Amino acid sequence: MSVKPYLITFKPFGRYYFGTSRSFAEGFYAVSQKFPTQTTILGCLRYTLLLQNGFDSKLNPKQQDLTKFYDLTGKSKMASLLVENDDDFGVICKISPVFIVERDKSGTIQDFLLQLPSDVVLRGNSIQRKTFEAIFDTKNNSNKTNLNISYKKAFSDKDYTCDNKMGGKNFWNNYSKNSTSNPIEEEKIFINDKQPGLGRNENRVAEESKFYIKKDFRLRKNYSFGVIVHIDDEKIAINNTESSKKWKLHNDDAKLGGENCWFRMKIISTEDFQFDHPIIDRFFDVGDFGDFENLPVTDANKKMVFISPLIGSGELKYQHGIVNNVYSVRIWISGSKKTDSFMSIPQGSVIYGEIKRNGFKSFRKKIGFNWAIQV
Repeated sequence: MSVKPYLITFKPFGRYYFGTSRSFAEGFYAVSQKFPTQTTILGCLRYTLLLQNGFDSKLNPKQQDLTKFYDLTGKSKMASLLVENDDDFGVICKISPVFIVERDKSGTIQDFLLQLPSDVVLRGNSIQRKTFEAIFDTKNNSNKTNLNISYKKAFSDKDYTCDNKMGGKNFWNNYSKNSTSNPIEEEKIFINDKQPGLGRNENRVAEESKFYIKKDFRLRKNYSFGVIVHIDDEKIAINNTESSKKWKLHNDDAKLGGENCWFRMKIISTEDFQFDHPIIDRFFDVGDFGDFENLPVTDANKKMVFISPLIGSGELKYQHGIVNNVYSVRIWISGSKKTDSFMSIPQGSVIYGEIKRNGFKSFRKKIGFNWAIQV
């Protein structure tokens, strides 16, 4: 097997909508996520591979011999996020967490942007990384353990959280050195949009009386979504339709999400790629799944910063943390009347001190979940 990393970008042609189990707000609004999930990216890549290699989308899948594609897209049914060994994705060996790719006017890549950690605040006109002591007030708090506090209580009235900002190479280089640099406002990347939607019944049939407003997004001209994908290129030709290799994958228009929004997908070789980005550079290593999978952190002054959502089942305990909501998510298991129940901590969350996994199982690291850095 010869595995190589490729940068794959997705640029929306117009507005896009990524729904989740938490998309519907009060009454008549459905709110999109700004980013596609890791499973959305995986599904898009596998389906695009099928379409480019002979799968007929006009025919019922049951009328086609799908076993001939097992070598290409794998046997995983992705029926559940919590199935431990269901990770055969064929030529797709690993997918990084999703990030933003920034280009200049000529189309040259300038930076890669990621959501800021929860301990970064805007105070006045300056961006600051708050220290553990300042957040948890350890001098005046006699209880030195179990200092878990809510996201909002971690900051004073003079602090403004930076959950609407993103950081590039300079920010993350400075953050690891206990300093910060100015991030980018999300409004310079994303454009808020909306359109009317028509509700459906349990049989997915539209009902004219069920109107709602979909709050979705667009991306500005110089931005796109990106992932680093490790591909077994012994089996597949990348952007080379004349190759004698059995399978192929090339630049194409692709659909993402349940709304089937159209994106331009581009595949870029990273063989001569040098950018000196402390996070993205680690994505190029096929064996690097972040620091969360390593031994628990024992030093209270050390912390885990989650670059992608943490999902898992069982009990996870940590001494201190700044976590903007912990979700208990239930999703339907494909082909069953049962549901999965798992914990989800959003990206950007910061956990300090020792982490105890009391029967906690974290899955799906191969497709970019549970990716964290220790600082």
